Amino acid sequence: MKAVRLTTTTLALLAALTLAGCTGTTGVTETPTAAPTDVTEITDQPGSVEGWVGALEDASTTQCARDGGNWVAAGTVTNPTDAAQSYRLYVSAMDGTQTRGLIQVDVPDVAAGASGEWKAEFPLEGEKFDCVLRVERFAS
Repeated sequence: MKAVRLTTTTLALLAALTLAGCTGTTGVTETPTAAPTDVTEITDQPGSVEGWVGALEDASTTQCARDGGNWVAAGTVTNPTDAAQSYRLYVSAMDGTQTRGLIQVDVPDVAAGASGEWKAEFPLEGEKFDCVLRVERFAS
């Protein structure tokens, strides 16, 4: 059987559609809307690289704060393997439970035992966001 991957936006839309059917309102149909994302800069679907493994433990966040006009998330990835690896991070700027930004950051060719830096800048309004990572590691 083939696995199906659903994005957060798709899941939110499905949940809204399901709940809309349970409102008890007769004859009124509302069009559900997905949570707004103010910044989306991704070029590759998560999990699309052959042979990737989840590597959240390889990543650290050294900054998640406003810097001038942008919200900035930055940090490092450290390769614990015996061969060069590449990393793909999906950095989310979260406002409570709402994703306000999603940026893909690639860190190619991190040598065995070495570290590489990553940085994502979100031109977002607002003073408080949580930075959430999805980290994928794969052979270079």
